[in-house]
Amino acid sequence: MNDIFGENLTQEEVIIFTYKGDKFINSEIELSGLISELRGIEVLIRESVEFYRKKHRLSDSEVIFDIYVRVEDGSVKEVIRIIKKNATVLTLLGTFVMPFLQSGFDFYLNRRKDTNSEIVEILEGNKKIRKSFEDILIPITGNDNSVTINAGNVTYEINNSAKEQIMEELKKHEEVLSEKEIIKEEDLFGVISVSKLYDASPFSFRVNETARDIPLYFSDINFNLEEKQGFLGKELLIRARVTYKNDRRISITVLGYKSVAKLF
Repeated sequence: MNDIFGENLTQEEVIIFTYKGDKFINSEIELSGLISELRGIEVLIRESVEFYRKKHRLSDSEVIFDIYVRVEDGSVKEVIRIIKKNATVLTLLGTFVMPFLQSGFDFYLNRRKDTNSEIVEILEGNKKIRKSFEDILIPITGNDNSVTINAGNVTYEINNSAKEQIMEELKKHEEVLSEKEIIKEEDLFGVISVSKLYDASPFSFRVNETARDIPLYFSDINFNLEEKQGFLGKELLIRARVTYKNDRRISITVLGYKSVAKLF
């Protein structure tokens, strides 16, 4: 293994983006569009891996990888190489993330009629991923311009007409989701406090590195103010069912908890 692009490097996945049309005929691409597109690719890969990491209860150390790009001479062609550190990442990328790239575009080309519940869950639960699909298509302008995406044995082409449909469906989807409540299960670090002492549920939870207190409820846990005052003001790790609206947490229901001080 001589360098990150060497032929002997096997622990990797490769995605190739090739931009075609009169806009790219001189092997040039606008810097602002290139930056947005590359950021979109990185966000899509990392956020998709994070979804599956949480879904399969994997640790951060099990999904370590690096992303590199090579822009080839003579064409607007980007070779995205994802260097895997272990077999777990190999499985996640090859089995889930690569197919999701095409499935995500198909979801919007089919006017959000996809019946794959997992695709819907990922897209509706993560605004960063939705935005990444938009960013990847930014360089395409004009009727004869397109991008061809090669991932494994799959080749997928999006022209300007398809881009416009995807962008329109993304816009409609954002409008729908701004009024929809979405529930996710998450592990959260934060602090419990009492916000409204005389309410039926007087607790709130502030997630670390945020500035908002979120209404807190308990599911099948005997947790009341009198018996559990020792937890108030102390950092906890909670497993919770979190309700989102317009990408903001609006309520948290505790499914389980541990004192952070006892974790280490």
